[in-house]
Amino acid sequence: MVVFFFSSFFSQVELPKVEPKFQAPFLGFTRTAEIWNSRACMMGLIGVFVVELVSFLFFHLYNMLIKEIIMPCQDYNNGIF
Repeated sequence: MVVFFFSSFFSQVELPKVEPKFQAPFLGFTRTAEIWNSRACMMGLIGVFVVELVSFLFFHLYNMLIKEIIMPCQDYNNGIF
């Protein structure tokens, strides 16, 4: 069934009458290179956002732990830590 579908689908495809002429790439700026560069950029930006979020949460929770739990338990008047 699947083979029949694909064979009937591709039998309707027409070949181009004129072969397209491509321009030479300028200093390596090709379509494929630009697509991969943009994907790498998006992955890098998402990675930076994740690192910033994790570090913010870690330091915020650590600061909250020190200020609200550890500091009130210490007795600075008697010099006991």
